[in-house]
Amino acid sequence: MPVVDPDTLKLYTDDHPTGALAQRYLFVGDDLTPENFMFSIAETCGRFQMVRHRHSFEQFRFAFANAVSEEEAKELYETFAVPAPGAPLFQAAAANLNPWTEAKVDTENPDRGPLLIISGEKDHTVPWAIANASFHQQQKNPGLTEIVEIKGRGHALTIDSGWREVATTALEFVKRFV
Repeated sequence: MPVVDPDTLKLYTDDHPTGALAQRYLFVGDDLTPENFMFSIAETCGRFQMVRHRHSFEQFRFAFANAVSEEEAKELYETFAVPAPGAPLFQAAAANLNPWTEAKVDTENPDRGPLLIISGEKDHTVPWAIANASFHQQQKNPGLTEIVEIKGRGHALTIDSGWREVATTALEFVKRFV
């Protein structure tokens, strides 16, 4: 897929709560292929500065809704998948390389309260290895840190039909401290 000069692309303008939002599409994948996605930059204050990406259904299904039925995955995609700024992803991806990153976490902050890390057994986006590494990193903190893996659940565990199990798990944890 070739990189395209944004100035040569058609400009799309949409009504937006904060004013007109203009986008130039950099890449638009072909329907029914693994490359089916949209990647654009958005214009704010007269200049293009915000990278936006929207997953295709297939990407969303793999990353977020892999532990639910196809029907529920489609409903979640239609409800929750929106083009989103790419900056937070790039900041997180480069966090270990940038000492001034906004994504840096102070794992030794003594003011941090109890922390519960909830992981979905089938989560492809934040698999157990990542959640567990975060748990071990937080062990440096004087505050209590616990981790729970919820069986049969994916990354959409807080928005899919099984959200009550996650809410109950979190509520039981919080009740121990209030």
